[in-house]
Amino acid sequence: MRIAYVNADCGIPVFGDKGGAVHIREMVRALREIGCDLRLLSTRLGSGEPGDLAELTEHVAAAYDEKSRADPSAREAKERSHISAAEAVETRLVELNNTWPIDLIYERYSLWSAAGVRAARRIGVPVVLEVNAPLLIEQAEHRQLVLKHIAGKIEQEAFGGSTSIVVVSESLRNYVAKKIVHGSKVSVLGNGVDTKKFNPLVDDCRSELGFAPNHYVVGFTGSLKNWHGVDTLMKSFRQLHETEPNARLLVVGDGPKRGWIAGFAEGAGISNSLSMTGWVGHDKL
Repeated sequence: MRIAYVNADCGIPVFGDKGGAVHIREMVRALREIGCDLRLLSTRLGSGEPGDLAELTEHVAAAYDEKSRADPSAREAKERSHISAAEAVETRLVELNNTWPIDLIYERYSLWSAAGVRAARRIGVPVVLEVNAPLLIEQAEHRQLVLKHIAGKIEQEAFGGSTSIVVVSESLRNYVAKKIVHGSKVSVLGNGVDTKKFNPLVDDCRSELGFAPNHYVVGFTGSLKNWHGVDTLMKSFRQLHETEPNARLLVVGDGPKRGWIAGFAEGAGISNSLSMTGWVGHDKL
């Protein structure tokens, strides 16, 4: 099967360290391992080494302005540039189909793209949409969103026009199903793990991190952002520590909530039970 894998999210450089980027690379590798022929189209590549994915990856140029992150007056222009980038992906998919007939389009849902659905309709193939977060809510509540009405229409088109939708949690299934007529096309497929890399036989680094054999270690890895639940994590660990004094919390990652985590731990009297490593690349996790 020939699968065109689409990442039209200008915020996810596929050869970067973000969780979304790691997820894309691992999904592409997994599909390739089961015999699929892949092409990966992305609006951002990043500075990392493409390695084994170099030959099947294509950069679809996007007008992405890093400076506009800190300039509210340029926010609308940035959002429109992301829409243009998605339109470029749609055009490229149709062009690719002329020389490399596509059997299936697989798109990671992004806020400004209905590229997969539109291209699939034009060339007559099915399209699977992978939804990892309620991006419309996330963007409006935690970042900036100027063209909310357009983003809503794009979301509706992407959800409604997909042949099948894969989500990573039950709550996301409910979110998506409420917005489309045929909720039965939504399937829950939780995030997985490469057991070749993450397994009980990996070298034990407890002592290196300052943990004793009798410490019960709770681990978290990810970007420390408002929507990743670190508030719940810290409150839960405080309760655990009250009944299990040997419990320790290992936080691997960085982000805007890092200072809050340190402050919470100090206020709760559990600073000595908290270890924060900062950001660690996926290959070293």
